Amino acid sequence: MTQENDSIAAESAGVGDKPLKILIVDDELVSRKKLFFVLDKAGYKCLEAENGQEGVDVYEREQPDIVIMDILMPVMDGYEATRIIKKQSGERFVPVICLTGMEDDVSLAKCVQAGADDFLPKPVNRIILNAKIDALLRISRLYNTVSEQKKQLADQFAHLEQEQETAQKVFATMINRGCLDAPNLKYLISPLALFNGDLLFAAQKPSGGLHVMLGDFTGRGLTAAFGAIPVSDMFYTMTAKGYNLGEIVLELNTRLHAMLPANQFLAACLLDLDSRVGSLTIWNGAIPDVVVTNREGGIKYRLKSRNTPLGVVGKDLFESIAEVKDIGQDERIYLYSDGLIEARSPVGEMFGQERLDKYFSRKQAPDSLFEDIRDGFSTFCVGKKQEDDITMVEIICDKEAILPRKPETVLVPDKSCRMDWKVIMDLTPETLRTIDPLPLIIHYLTEDERLYQHRENIYLILAELFANALEHGLLRLDSQLKKDAEGFAHYFAEREKALAELESGMMQITLEHTFHDEGGVFAVSVEDSGPGFDHHKVSSQLADNVALSGRGIQLVKSLCQKVVHHGRGNRVEAVYEWS
Repeated sequence: MTQENDSIAAESAGVGDKPLKILIVDDELVSRKKLFFVLDKAGYKCLEAENGQEGVDVYEREQPDIVIMDILMPVMDGYEATRIIKKQSGERFVPVICLTGMEDDVSLAKCVQAGADDFLPKPVNRIILNAKIDALLRISRLYNTVSEQKKQLADQFAHLEQEQETAQKVFATMINRGCLDAPNLKYLISPLALFNGDLLFAAQKPSGGLHVMLGDFTGRGLTAAFGAIPVSDMFYTMTAKGYNLGEIVLELNTRLHAMLPANQFLAACLLDLDSRVGSLTIWNGAIPDVVVTNREGGIKYRLKSRNTPLGVVGKDLFESIAEVKDIGQDERIYLYSDGLIEARSPVGEMFGQERLDKYFSRKQAPDSLFEDIRDGFSTFCVGKKQEDDITMVEIICDKEAILPRKPETVLVPDKSCRMDWKVIMDLTPETLRTIDPLPLIIHYLTEDERLYQHRENIYLILAELFANALEHGLLRLDSQLKKDAEGFAHYFAEREKALAELESGMMQITLEHTFHDEGGVFAVSVEDSGPGFDHHKVSSQLADNVALSGRGIQLVKSLCQKVVHHGRGNRVEAVYEWS
């Protein structure tokens, strides 16, 4: 061997570091010692074995970096020994060079099948031997580097997956804090990724009605879902404080327009369902048609998108167009994201709006309609990879399902047990045109921990008395306009017009809270400067009135211990007692 070759071999052998170990397995002593001498001189640490079984034992004990294996040996031949060593090496790459005096193709093929990485004919040429060892060691180092990187990537992926699962649980907890488990709601949510770009929220209003929101962010996965938390927080917080649908939509658009990049927006549909009076208010911004079905089956009407998605334009250009429709007991509302109708079968056929409408158009009781659509959709798409987030929800108009909840029991510190107070608010036309005072009042009242338990009932009392004083006392509107869906829309249009033109008049709200040993008394008085009305004609029984209007005072009386009108009917006092 030349000096240059010795230098190259010494570098490969790891001189200066821990020397590489080579196992020589050969039953011929002379051949084995020649290899030992050559490799030892090249700087390798050499190990010896005189048959296959001994070679396996030495391998298990010493874990060499490379094996030179003779084929024809007693006890265990080189084929079997190679198979065992390769199996024991596992993820570690240990090159095996087979030595054979046989040159026929069958013998060489058997070496490869046993797991050999290369072979050398006997007698061994020292230059070729070193060249093959160098080449295999380079492959070994590359393989082990790649294996280590693969392990590191696997560890990082597992860590990232664990973090994503934790984040997803936190995400789900933060956005799903409403009443999606209400008995009159059914829904299907099938996210494409760990984080869902579709949103589905449902929250009971303080007055007992129901707000529902279906949203679909542009993009997918985490990118699409990062806006869900602020949207969820605004939706639930504003609903709990008594804000109406238009105010919630306006605030959502303002926040999203400031927060989202230019290429992102939120297609959304929000609805306000009041089963007590049979009214449905819908705001739809780029969500597929909302479908309402009759009690006996079949489509009653559909509500198309009439608004731009949330976050596209600023407050100055944003228009909020809501539709008001009538809805009867046990009629059903269906909302769904475009992922449902745009889903494809394994052959590329789209599920489509027409196929979905066939389910809605059936003239039969819709008790199982949601399940029929879900099962039919699953069958249609079976075998096809999902390409988008999919959401569908069914809401049943049910008077019993969304009545105000009974106050829950909450333990309150002793320091709040004796906090009597009285507040008087004078509301001018300018104030009434600018803000809705009810959410602000409710927010103030619910700072009192004991009143917070009764927020739904208190909100309903305040909302009805305030609405009567404003709409009938100051604005002089006739509630008989609300006889049907068109009447509702006309009534609210007249309300907005009259409020914008209101220049004179006043309203005074007095709130008083007194504690006693077993509970407390909350009294509210609302007075307006309007002409009043004949309050003696108001029915005292809620069940007597099945119309779409004229039920406000009846509802207040059903909640309060005392409701009294004074003067010409333009001042009303209501007393709500709790214990």
